[in-house]
Amino acid sequence: MSTVERLVVILLFDGVDLLDVTGPPEVFSLLRRELEGAPGYRVVLAAETPAPVTTAAGVRVLP
Repeated sequence: MSTVERLVVILLFDGVDLLDVTGPPEVFSLLRRELEGAPGYRVVLAAETPAPVTTAAGVRVLP
């Protein structure tokens, strides 16, 4: 039986809340650990350019 992988894209932009950037990947990572590696989700960060984005908390994130 094959598992369909769903793509979760988190959009980055200057001033984004840090929790919105880090929360979803953490949840899907926990799901992967709980289900022993096969939740069917892949999380990526995306932005308009490959330049670092500065969150509202001042943390710089790479897309």
